[in-house]
Amino acid sequence: MKLLRRQIALAVTGLFLTGYTVMAADAPAAVAPAAIQHKNEIVQTETVPSLTKREKTTPAKKSRPIQIPVSEASAGTAVPVTGFISKDSGHPVTVTTGNRPAALFIASSIPGSANTAYADFTKKAYASYHEQMNFFVLQTGRTSKIENWLKEEAFPFPVLTGDYHLYTHSLPRLILIDKNGVLRYRLNKDLPDKDVRDAFQDTITSPVPSDAVQRQKRLDTIVKERHARDQELRSNDAFAPLSSQLLFLSILYQKEYNQSFPESAWQDLSLAGLSWYYGDDAGTESHLDQMTVHAPNSPLPYGIRSLYDMMDGNPGAGYATTVQGLRKNPNDILLNSLAIVYEYMMGQKDKAAHRMQTLVEAHPEWNKNRTLSYTISRNYITMNQKDLGLAFYRNYLKQDKNPARGHLDYARLLTRAGKYEEALKECRISRNKLSEEEKNTYYPFVGSTYQQEAWIQWKLGNAVQALSCATKGIDLLKMHKYPIPPSWYILRAAIEQSLGRTTAAAVDWEASKRLPSLPHLIFH
Repeated sequence: MKLLRRQIALAVTGLFLTGYTVMAADAPAAVAPAAIQHKNEIVQTETVPSLTKREKTTPAKKSRPIQIPVSEASAGTAVPVTGFISKDSGHPVTVTTGNRPAALFIASSIPGSANTAYADFTKKAYASYHEQMNFFVLQTGRTSKIENWLKEEAFPFPVLTGDYHLYTHSLPRLILIDKNGVLRYRLNKDLPDKDVRDAFQDTITSPVPSDAVQRQKRLDTIVKERHARDQELRSNDAFAPLSSQLLFLSILYQKEYNQSFPESAWQDLSLAGLSWYYGDDAGTESHLDQMTVHAPNSPLPYGIRSLYDMMDGNPGAGYATTVQGLRKNPNDILLNSLAIVYEYMMGQKDKAAHRMQTLVEAHPEWNKNRTLSYTISRNYITMNQKDLGLAFYRNYLKQDKNPARGHLDYARLLTRAGKYEEALKECRISRNKLSEEEKNTYYPFVGSTYQQEAWIQWKLGNAVQALSCATKGIDLLKMHKYPIPPSWYILRAAIEQSLGRTTAAAVDWEASKRLPSLPHLIFH
């Protein structure tokens, strides 16, 4: 809990100063060619977990081949009407058999309420149009639950199996195909009845219109607006910030919350939050003033008032309130963190750095934690106190129990500080801190060191060496049949472009689009 309190206190500073919040890793960003991006700061191409040993797995059993997604067919274009198999007979089925249009209900593999709603939607349409169209349900899941759901629904039309990706990427959905095999509409169950009727009649009786795509977009817009309206009307006007305020109070000021904070002060704080939410500025000020009376030694009225000023776009007033609170509570972590944020926002970087240094020196225990050490060091560098920031993290490295990770983080800090040659050495030191066995176990981490090295070489103008490093990281993950982060392909594509290798770059750009992003893991 003590560590969590410190982390939340510094989160405000980390968020505003660097875009790097405590307990969250940097997200990768698209990379521009070096010729365009000489002055840009480091873009972290990938974050990796701490080196926690995981069980080795057999790739053949655990890995699946990467599926290249099929593009969804546009309305008004021809789609296959064969390739489907009847679930009952096992025979091939042509959905437009009899020279009739087809309504294809593509069910989700999860037998939930959405599937049931679409089943009712399709059955209703079947009752009206089964004499003019062929109706089918396409099964996409093979679980016992989906099998039981199909039995319960007892569809009055055939159940098929087959590939659905060309027809829609959103499940469940009702697809309308005309007798010539042209996809006409993807119908959402929440469309108005008139639009559903018009879509069926259009598919049954009319040739393909020239504005087929626009008609589909109009229906999609109708659904989107309906869903937005429904969500807004379903909200209960609960004051979400009030619960956040309670959490903030209970974590940062645990003692006050549990013991010494008077009930009257808590009521004042709650009413101040409610007043701010409903736009009653005078009421907010009044309740915060009352809170000061009921809890005269608490820094909370100043911190809360300052946060409200910040959210209202009034940083000048917020800073004045923060300074006023610091006169009574000079060591309060929240108030000092807010002051650092305001001073940085107002261009007073030296003042913010001095205040931060004072705050950090008052808490030497922070330098024993990787996340806090990295965040504080990065903030120092952002405030142009590069030597101070690097020294702070070097001090942490002296007692780092996971030096491989520590040296990679230090390489990233050096890169941010523009010390590229030193950063290159740290990347190599990071890898060398692992035994050969560990390198085989922690191959995503090793790949990440190569990506960092690739970026640095590219910044130094060594595009050939950069390409070699980027390729080493990608090939390493491929060898282990491990998904390649899109950001790794982006970096290599940008390097290839700078070398004039446009064909190879195009392949990597495409790979970066089709691969799913890996979750960004917490910095440990």
